[in-house]
Amino acid sequence: MNVAPLSPEDPAELGGFELLGRIGHGGMGLVYLGESPGGEPAAVKVVKASVVDSETRLRFAQEIEVLKTVSGARVAAFLDADADAGQPWL
Repeated sequence: MNVAPLSPEDPAELGGFELLGRIGHGGMGLVYLGESPGGEPAAVKVVKASVVDSETRLRFAQEIEVLKTVSGARVAAFLDADADAGQPWL
C-alpha cells in the first residue's frame, strides 16, 4: 500500500481516529490510513468540504447504512461514521 504523508491542511485526528497518511483520493474526497482508538489500522474516508451539501450528506448517510449491513471474511469491517460532521466521514 502506498501511503503519502499528511499535508499541513489534513486533520491529525477525526472521530477518535488518528490519521497517519493519505492512501487515496477522488472527486468526492480523500481516504486516510488511520488508527482506531483501540490501536487497529483503519481506512477513513472523508468527503471534501467543497462538495458537501444536503444531497451529498443524504447519499453519504445512505452509504453508511448499507455498509453497516455488509459483512464477510473478505470485507473490511464498518467501524464508525458521522454523516453530520462538518466534513462527513466513515
